[in-house]
Amino acid sequence: MNETVKIFVVALIASIIGGFVAGWIGGNQSASPQEQSFGYTSLANNPFRMPNSYADFGGGYYVDSAVIIDTNGSLTVTATTTIAKSYDGFLVGGGITPASIATNTVFTLYSHSGGRAFCDTEVSNLFADSTGYSPALTISIGTSTSAGYSTNLVASSTLATTTDAFVDPSTYKFVLESGDEITAFLADVNSNASSTYFANWDIEYQTLCWLIGG
Repeated sequence: MNETVKIFVVALIASIIGGFVAGWIGGNQSASPQEQSFGYTSLANNPFRMPNSYADFGGGYYVDSAVIIDTNGSLTVTATTTIAKSYDGFLVGGGITPASIATNTVFTLYSHSGGRAFCDTEVSNLFADSTGYSPALTISIGTSTSAGYSTNLVASSTLATTTDAFVDPSTYKFVLESGDEITAFLADVNSNASSTYFANWDIEYQTLCWLIGG
């Protein structure tokens, strides 16, 4: 058998096998509406198909559930995610619940992890919301490396009885290293006051930070 005949036989066998496989696939798997809009009728004529995606290689357009890449190279992300820390800025702090915190003790409001962050209390505030009768409190906020008492972010300030308040922060710029903390301290204005109504305080402190460095 000469080389020409061999090539013809091999091509014929490949064509028969290919047709059988394509027919089986086409009979068991149908194309999505998006694929059909691009001329694909089944997996048989779109061998590049991936779950939840379609492609038009003539137009260079590709979709895979969360990302669209067009022919001009533009990228559109259609999924969502949550970024905890960012070079564009993120808030640090947390909620303060006087009813569940022993007064005259220091507690950790935020513990920093990850890369170094630069923070500016000019873009921060403490808000106290009185939802009912609430006893007067003194509150302080600061930074610490060991959950220690500190007042460098919010100097010791008194929240008046049953009065909503914004408490201005100290003008202070600082850097958070991994493991650094923001701490809070609460004290009764009147040590004889009942703590029954502390649950009527809803207090929140946040300050703006940015990741820095490589």
